[in-house]
Amino acid sequence: MKNRPTLYLLYSVIFAFFLAGSAVAEFVLLEDFQNLNLGPIDDQNGWYAASDSSAVAVDPLFEDNQVLSVITNSTHLHKDLLIQDGTVRMLFLRFRYASQLSCSFGSSFASYPTQFGDFSVELSLTSTTNELRINNDGQYDVLTILEPNIWYNCWLLIDNLDNTTQVWLHSRPGEDANSFDQLEVEGEFDFGFRNGTTIDLKTFFVKTGGGSGVAGPLYLDDIHLETTDALNLTNPSPATPAAVTTSTVPAVLHLAPCRPSPFNSGTKINFSLLKPAHTSIAIFDTRGRMVIELMSEDLNAGNYQRIWSGRDRGGRRVENGVYYIRMEAGSTITTERAIFLR
Repeated sequence: MKNRPTLYLLYSVIFAFFLAGSAVAEFVLLEDFQNLNLGPIDDQNGWYAASDSSAVAVDPLFEDNQVLSVITNSTHLHKDLLIQDGTVRMLFLRFRYASQLSCSFGSSFASYPTQFGDFSVELSLTSTTNELRINNDGQYDVLTILEPNIWYNCWLLIDNLDNTTQVWLHSRPGEDANSFDQLEVEGEFDFGFRNGTTIDLKTFFVKTGGGSGVAGPLYLDDIHLETTDALNLTNPSPATPAAVTTSTVPAVLHLAPCRPSPFNSGTKINFSLLKPAHTSIAIFDTRGRMVIELMSEDLNAGNYQRIWSGRDRGGRRVENGVYYIRMEAGSTITTERAIFLR
């Protein structure tokens, strides 16, 4: 699909209009799994699941939080989620995975979807890489590189008039999204539906692939749908689950979006540590290859800044494109991205 920057501006204006008027932009909770029974999700709160392996589970990171756990065994599940034909809606959810698995999730035109071909909007993980992909007009494009055991906040702008989707993603707990969080592929922000439709989108759909052994799980939580056509980049999920204590707080307090981005001479990487930790920052390209390691040292709690000049480990200027800043502090890993343009 063609990149349409004016569409983003248009939706921003619409968002401001709704905030100022009587029709206030607002996410409505579809599911947070918190009041469901632990165990198979099938027949709970409107969910249909083909396998008992799709289950309500305790979040391994936060014991007071309940989530949906899905493993690879060629299964599928869904719940009603209506996006009428000719409308635009924001879909928000959180997800993370424990190990690589073949799994897709998104929105379907089918009332009872069972196959990958039933997706209209499809985000996809694979069992062979750490890539997050999107199905763009029937072809998979790589959006970004993910890290296991990190909760990601994801916003989908689903346009059921033009049959396109835009995506925002970050791993900052409780924070809203901004323009730097929007994902693109070679300057393209609009991704065509896997199956273009002139009908309503009816369900939130999860489909896993087959294969030997058990992979995953994929965890999903805090699924929300915007009630208006507004571009709503607020974060409706709690900043941290109630179970978080000082002993479980990660070392990384915040890794800020790079500034400037796009850049051609240097970009600033600002981050904060809540407690002392050995900290490393490395730059990766979209194929997952390390470009350069910027630092690897012991740091105390505090605020820090590093600068990447847009050069690789040999001192050569990198090619134009998207790069990923991977920060590891103690056992915590987080990722941001930067765009280099000569």
